[in-house]
Amino acid sequence: MIVDIDLALKKLNDFLAKEGKALEFVICGGALIYLSGYNSRPTQDVDVLKGFNEVLKQASKDIAEELGISEKWLNPHVEVFVEYFPEGWEDRVELVRNYSNLEVFGVSRQDLISNKLKSLLTREADRQDLILMKVSREEFDIAVSFVQSFPSFDAVGKLDVEIIEREIFDE
Repeated sequence: MIVDIDLALKKLNDFLAKEGKALEFVICGGALIYLSGYNSRPTQDVDVLKGFNEVLKQASKDIAEELGISEKWLNPHVEVFVEYFPEGWEDRVELVRNYSNLEVFGVSRQDLISNKLKSLLTREADRQDLILMKVSREEFDIAVSFVQSFPSFDAVGKLDVEIIEREIFDE
């Protein structure tokens, strides 16, 4: 089920305001690509990389019921993939939405590109995201260096990187 991210986040802010609470969290993935304006592709969830807690868990259930969307529209399960982000990513997060009781941060553009390239080696869906983001040569080269640092990077990974490089830069 497709989530109207902006509406859901506004509802989340309203929930927090009623509860007298203020929160922040960090997102990544398709929702961040959408909120950053790189594309208008709808998404089914918001991947919460850091900051998911019991208040958000309850709020997401209430909002899901109100909007008729999945209770898992806020997805904390990506926290296990934090190792797929470059070292120091937490110091580079950027504010993407600011409400009275809610701040939504996203990983930096470079960290998102690096993560998407790493994920592309096992998830084809990330290919289109990289193309839509109009990655520069410098951003791509930094991402390649990051991906090559993983022990699992092999000849197949090298070939995948070369293929996506040709697609991005029309070579």
